[in-house]
Amino acid sequence: GPEMVERGLAICTSLAPIIGYDAAADISKVAYKTGQTVREVAREKTHLSEEELDRILDPAAMTRPGLD
Repeated sequence: GPEMVERGLAICTSLAPIIGYDAAADISKVAYKTGQTVREVAREKTHLSEEELDRILDPAAMTRPGLD
């Protein structure tokens, strides 16, 4: 389900263009070490709203063909 996707660290790549590679990598490391989801850590460590996180961490958008 959705939480399993958010526990996958690869989803952090969708954060990199928004918050930068280093910050996204840090979120990935914290999620791995603590067992939190990427969303939970991103909520704590960034200024992104819940709506922005919904859009950025949407796996369907990440796998949709084409460029936006």
